[in-house]
Parts: sequence; structure tokens; C-alpha cells
Amino acid sequence: RTRAVMSKSRQQKVSLLALALTASHAFTFRPLAPFPAGGYTRRPHVLPDRTCARTSVPHIACAASQPRGLAIQGTGVNTQLVKFLTLNQLVVGVPALLLGGAQALGEGGHFLQSTTWVLGAIGCLPLALLGKSLAEARTEDVVDINWATDQLAIKLFGAQPQPLRALPWSLGLGVLVGVCEETAFRGLILPKVADLVMGTGVPAPIALLAGCTVSTILFAALHLNPAQLLKLPLSPEALTTLRVQLTTGAWFSLLAVGPGGSLGVAIVAHALYDASTFYTSHLDISSQYMYATRQAARDDSDQPRGARAWTAKRGEQWVHDCELLFHFLDRDRSQTVELYELLVGMHAYGFELAPQELARRWAASGAPGTPEAGALDLEHFLNFLGQSSKDAGTQAEATHSLADAQVTGLENKGLLGVRPTQ
Repeated sequence: RTRAVMSKSRQQKVSLLALALTASHAFTFRPLAPFPAGGYTRRPHVLPDRTCARTSVPHIACAASQPRGLAIQGTGVNTQLVKFLTLNQLVVGVPALLLGGAQALGEGGHFLQSTTWVLGAIGCLPLALLGKSLAEARTEDVVDINWATDQLAIKLFGAQPQPLRALPWSLGLGVLVGVCEETAFRGLILPKVADLVMGTGVPAPIALLAGCTVSTILFAALHLNPAQLLKLPLSPEALTTLRVQLTTGAWFSLLAVGPGGSLGVAIVAHALYDASTFYTSHLDISSQYMYATRQAARDDSDQPRGARAWTAKRGEQWVHDCELLFHFLDRDRSQTVELYELLVGMHAYGFELAPQELARRWAASGAPGTPEAGALDLEHFLNFLGQSSKDAGTQAEATHSLADAQVTGLENKGLLGVRPTQ
């Protein structure tokens, strides 16, 4: 009887933990912030509808690291953000350890066995391929995912490449996330749910499947903005994020309970996956920023024909800022900005362009083709950004052009040195 009462008490604690794990990262504040220009709207940027789907960092941690625009710090590591991410993980890990995760970690870690590290490294490879495919995808549904991941890397390590400094910090954060989340979801929730289901007379394999399913769903919920799930039908971005998180959660469950698997294998795979994502994202984004800086300096010294007219209209600083933005968005370094790259830039600063306004601006810029099939070179990019919008209600010229809004977003922490307007 005493054991039954204790078992029931533990079950209640596990249920409360499951709710707490989801609720602790679910809070989001989304103020309305309309932008006074026709054809596009300004999206809220306190805690936006984003998640770091290429890592397993929970939604609120990624969202809090993403202010409007390209927030570029100098060299070094953003220790304040590291503290925030650490606290964010401890909210998950400490309760899990106290409620039985420590015992699961001790019994299922097997970190002294070489097979744990080998299988964990092998288990990380499919996730690394998934992350690579997402990073290289050119579709609108991955704009959120890729920008959130890049922005987190920018905020952590800044714009200057620092591979030796970023490596140990990436490994440390990866280990922290792997231990905390795997202990909670695969070390505690998964077996507890399986035991509950098996206690009703269900065969063990089905009970284990139920445990994997519940822990995977909770894992995915932790990494999503709940506001996305409340909007039906789900947006393409939300569906892609949900699929990615369910896939990674299911894979970690398989590594934990599958043939030859253990909690330690899941932790190693999880830690390596997140560490590699932090590190490679830093290398990619810092390399792109350095490329943009060099190209913008070259454009300043040998200004393209189309830029001269805009220099006379808007000044050298405005043109330089737009050149830097152009080359930063040109991730394939083709000297043109395609629709996907343009959407990344718009998304980064919180603006959504109505399809008809996008088509109008594209045609007015002089760029050949359509937004879906064409690309903007630097001259057409300046024309696209420099146009003034017409307010649909008054037909009067708006007080800000799209370029003003875009370049203003670059200021935060000094990428372009342009003071933001309120």
C-alpha cells in the first residue's frame, strides 16, 4: 500500500513536471505595431513567432535573442545570453533530476562505455544532414527556422569569425542542452508514461511506444510558440517547424530505447547536434558578414551606375547601408538577391510585403522577370528599396520608404551605425 501511494505521488509529480516543461517556455508577448506605409505591415518583434528548429533550444530562448534587425555585437561571447540559455535549460533539467532523472542518468548513462560515444556520434549524423538540408532550402516555410538559428549565432558570438573561441562555448551549450532535455524527456517522462500504460495491462512494446509518443509530443511543444498552434490552419512555417521537432524528438527516443540504445546515446547525439549547429551557424554567418563588408567597400570605391543616382537622392551613407544589406542577403554570392533571400531580409526586420506590393515594387525597380522567377542585382535592389509606398487610404506618400524601415533595423548594436527611429 505504501508503495502504491508513493507510486501515485510520483506519477502526479511527473504529470506536473510535464506541464511545467511546456508552460515554462510558452509565454510570449506580442504587441501590435502597425507600420504607417501602404502595402506592407510591421510584425511584432518582442518575442516573435519563431523557434530555433535547427537546434533544440526552446522557443522563448531563441525568441528573446532576436531583436528587430541584425543585432551584431563585436568580438567575444555574449555572456548575458549564455546565462539566459543556461537558466532556461536549468528550468527543465533541475526538476527532472530531482524527480528521478538523476537515477535514470546514473543507470542509463553508460558514459564509461565507448559504444555510447560511438553510437551517439553516429546518431547525430542524420540530424546533421537534416539541419544541412534546412539551411540550404530555398523555400518560404524555412525562412523562420534559418533566420532564427543564424540570429542566435550572431547574438552569441558576434559578426567576426572566432572559431577557436566559439568551439568550446558551442560544446558547453550543446552538452548542457543534451543533458537537461534528454534527462527530462527520455530519462524521466518516457519511462514513466510507459510504466503507467503498462500498468493498465497493455503489452510492453505498445506501452513503450506510448511513452515515446508522449515524450516526443511534449518535446516538440516545448520548442514551439503556442500562438502558432492556436492559429488554424497552421501556417507553412509552423507545420515545417512542427515536423522538424517531432522528427528530432522521435529520433532521440529511438536512440534511447532502440537496439543498443541508452539514455547516454541520446544525450551524446543531442549534445553533438546542438553544438555543431551553434558552431557551424557562427562560421557561416560571420563569413557572410565579412564578405558583405568587403563587397560593400568595393562598391563604395567603384560605385555602380545605379548607385550614383541614389547617392544624389539619399546620400552616401544610405547607399552604403543598402549595399551592405544587399551583399549580406546574397548568401549564394551570385551578385543578385533572389526572392527567398529578399524574404529573409524582410523577415529579419519584421515586415511582410503584400503580394501585389511586392509585384509592383519589382516591376518599378526595372528588374527583369517576376519575383518568383527573377533576381535583383544591386541597381535594381536599390530601386526596390528606395521606392516610396502609397498609403492605400489617402494615396499620400508615406513618411517612410521600405528602405528607411529596413536600414533602420540594422542599427541594433551597430551593424550599420544608423540610429533607429521610434
